[in-house]
Amino acid sequence: MKFFATALTCAALMTSGFAISQASAESFDDAQKQEINTLIQNYIEENPKVILDALENYRLEQIRQVEEEAGAKAAALIEDVRENPNKFPTIGAKNGEVIVVEFFDYNCGYCKKAFETIQEALDKNKDVTFALIEMPILGPTSKIASQYSLAAEKQGKYLEFHTAVMNHKGQKDAAAMKEIGKKVGLDIARLEKDAKSDAVQEAIDANMKIAEELGITGTPGIIIESEIIRGYIPYEQMNSVIQAEKKKKG
Repeated sequence: MKFFATALTCAALMTSGFAISQASAESFDDAQKQEINTLIQNYIEENPKVILDALENYRLEQIRQVEEEAGAKAAALIEDVRENPNKFPTIGAKNGEVIVVEFFDYNCGYCKKAFETIQEALDKNKDVTFALIEMPILGPTSKIASQYSLAAEKQGKYLEFHTAVMNHKGQKDAAAMKEIGKKVGLDIARLEKDAKSDAVQEAIDANMKIAEELGITGTPGIIIESEIIRGYIPYEQMNSVIQAEKKKKG
C-alpha cells in the first residue's frame, strides 16, 4: 500500500504539472506542505483514470526497458555461440546462418514437444544451428539427467544421449542414466566420474546464471537470434521466425 500511495503521488505530480525540487520542498512550512498534500489528494480523487493511466504507462515502459535489455543480452549470447561453437552442445549446421538457443529441462513435458519441433526444423533447415542449454529446474532428477548429458558430451555422444533421455519414459535417476549410457556406447565409469565433476557443475551453474540474466524462469526458453520466446512454440511459429531472420541477413 505504501508503494502504491507513493506511485500515485508521483503520478499526480507528473500529470498535474507539479514540479517541486527537493530544495524548494524543504523551504515550505508545515501549512504550505499540508496545502500541497491536499491539492495532490484532490487531484487524485478527481482524476482517477489519469492517475491509473500514468501508472500503467510507467509499468509498460518498465517492461519495455527490461525486454530491450534482455534482447541485447540474447543477441550477445547468440554471438557467443557463433564465436565459441564448443561452449554449448550444438546440433544441426556448423556455423549456421541462423542460431537458435533452447533452455530446457529433461523433466519438462513441453521440452519433449519442443524436441520434436527442433527435429522438424533441422530436417527442413540445413543452415540452422541449435545450441542446447541445460537448465535443470524441475527437481533432483533433472539435475542428474543434465549432469550425465554433459558428461556424455565429453565422450562425443551428446546428441545420442540427449535423444535417448528425451525419449525415456521412466525415472531419470543415476541408474537410468547409466543404462542409457550403455545403450549409446559410453564408457560408464568415465561417464559417472564426469557427471560428478566440478566442471559439469560449473557449466550448469553458468547456464542458470545466463537464464536468469535473460529473464528465462521456465522451460522451454527459446532464443532465435535476438528474439526471446518464453515457452513452447509449434514448428510453424518457430520456422516463421527463422525465415524472418534469414531475410534480415539478406
